Amino acid sequence: MIGRVDPSNVLLPVHIAVDNWKEPDVDEGQKPILLYATVTVESLSANRKYTIVRYDDIANIPTDSSFLSGKYDYKHEFTYNGNSNIGDKGVYIWKDPNGIVSDTSANYFCMESK
Repeated sequence: MIGRVDPSNVLLPVHIAVDNWKEPDVDEGQKPILLYATVTVESLSANRKYTIVRYDDIANIPTDSSFLSGKYDYKHEFTYNGNSNIGDKGVYIWKDPNGIVSDTSANYFCMESK
């Protein structure tokens, strides 16, 4: 699978930044480290509820747009009140408190809550 599969077009644009780009070279025997992600969601509408889900195993990512009922690892719910925490309208930024081991992956998805 390349990219996200979302036939019902429920997903919103999500961007991820990690707190450290100096990953250890595990192939050379260095131990993995914990990375922390900052998740930026765009295209939000005021006074609506949203959910960010994180999938740590790509085998669990749904291909039928059922992201909220899939086997996600973490969930963050929020209501967007129309005021961005960075000043841009329709944007929400959240720091995931759950670390990501540097030799694994994490996949984030955001959609309006049902």
